[in-house]
Amino acid sequence: MSKKGAFIYQQIELTTAEWMDNTTIYPPSVWLFERLGNGKFNMKLADGVHAFAELPAVMQDVKVTVKQNDGTTYILTITTAEGEFDTPNLKGTAAPVPSIDPATKHWKIGDEDTGVVAEGKDGATYDDTEIQAALSTLQEQVDTLVSGNASNAIESFNEIIAFLSSVEDSQTLQGILAGLSQNIANVQKAIPTKLSQLQNDDYTVKDAKYVHTDNNYTASERQKLAGVAENANNYSLPSATAERLGGIKTGYANLGKNYKIQLDSQGNAYVNVPWTDNNTTYAQATSDKLGLVKIGYSTNGKNYPVSLDSGGKMYVNVPWTDTNTTYSNMGAATATAAGKAGLVPAPGAGKQTSFLRGDGTWVVPTNTTYAKANTTTLGLVMIGYAKNGKNYPVELDGSGKMYVNVPWTDTNTTYGVVGANGSTGLVKNGSTVTSASGYTACPIVGGVPYFKDSYTSVERQKVADSLRLKEYADVSDLGKLPATPYNLRYVYTAATPKAIAFANVGSVPEMQELYLSIKNNTSSKITQPIPNGSGWQSEETSLEIEAGKTAGISIKKEHGVMVVRV
Repeated sequence: MSKKGAFIYQQIELTTAEWMDNTTIYPPSVWLFERLGNGKFNMKLADGVHAFAELPAVMQDVKVTVKQNDGTTYILTITTAEGEFDTPNLKGTAAPVPSIDPATKHWKIGDEDTGVVAEGKDGATYDDTEIQAALSTLQEQVDTLVSGNASNAIESFNEIIAFLSSVEDSQTLQGILAGLSQNIANVQKAIPTKLSQLQNDDYTVKDAKYVHTDNNYTASERQKLAGVAENANNYSLPSATAERLGGIKTGYANLGKNYKIQLDSQGNAYVNVPWTDNNTTYAQATSDKLGLVKIGYSTNGKNYPVSLDSGGKMYVNVPWTDTNTTYSNMGAATATAAGKAGLVPAPGAGKQTSFLRGDGTWVVPTNTTYAKANTTTLGLVMIGYAKNGKNYPVELDGSGKMYVNVPWTDTNTTYGVVGANGSTGLVKNGSTVTSASGYTACPIVGGVPYFKDSYTSVERQKVADSLRLKEYADVSDLGKLPATPYNLRYVYTAATPKAIAFANVGSVPEMQELYLSIKNNTSSKITQPIPNGSGWQSEETSLEIEAGKTAGISIKKEHGVMVVRV
């Protein structure tokens, strides 16, 4: 893609050798450029029907100069993209006359076959002002003889001569013939020797019987074509696989939840999935029904609003303050004063059988005799109860600790992460979906639900490309440009031009294009240098950026070279 201002066009540029192997038929209006060995280009316009080799060249940069002009000689030098050539002598009554050989359909100068096909070859604009002026003068003199319009009475130079032969006045005839001879010489002088010099209403020579011949090509082109092996352009499109790009067929019959690929009227592929959105509308949530909620509640007393984090997950920010997290030991009680709450004082060595008393000391109770326990008073119990139905006895372990042995069976109260399709189990939290309505069941692997990507690699690439065109990054150093993303921005804050370079030009993929937007944020005009050295190519050496203005530069890696277009 190349840009200049707001105008966008599509072009493909290859070398002569690369075009010889290229049989692709490109869409109409795509410009095709052939890079010649001398650094110039041949240009063709794709028509959606023919390959590059079959398309006519668009004539460009044709120059005509006078090489020699004297009393007996008039020779022109014609220069095109491929070289230059001289015309035969076009002056004098003995000058050769251009004609078309009916057998070969070639232009002839005198008896010499030029090899130029006279039909079906595009021509460039030719200035025929001199021919028109010479013909007008000739017509006016002939009109003097016929007292009217000569084009209605005389259709060729032979008829003019036959008409003049019947004139009786030799004195007048001699003068008229002298004028006619001079005008005929002027016409011969202005007659072009190349079809590319001819001009009609749309600047082309047309013939429905257009025939290609070897003379449509230069000697260099014919030599290259002679070196192409038999069937060299035969190509068989392979079938597409998971690892290889290739062709596919349409016509698959839908099977279950596998749907066929179809093509629209433009040839674009799509898949029609006939799913039904049964319920995408939710009511407000209640205490017993899932539903929608709003955020934005205003704090009211100790009621705090629900907020969302950057991932869309809900949380409540409770602004409580830990005013005292350091505690001292409990205060002892006396006969006249109550104790204070606090930490339990540590018991000393040998106090393992003592109890903490209200005065804050560890002592052995003076009375260790207890009555039988009841529902209101702590007391002693006995063990040895005999199981009765679902009533089970209290037992003691080796340390005298009580426990109850309930002989129930755990059929399955421990759940693992859900596994294969159809199994049950636990899933991991994190989804914001509150209803399964309108969703298709997905496989779960290792407890994680997965969505099956049914897009083709071409569709995924289109999405990736469209997203890439929207990405951009601001750069602080023109001399260390990154290889990604597609759009880069740089702002001049000082009027000192900086050289453009990549931090690692080798990391830029082949055919990767980047758009660099440069803004002049100073009060002076900046002349931005354009790289054109080793590994770089540009038609320009610099770019003028007015104060306060922005300029854009396209940089694309082509054939290992960073090509800059401004």
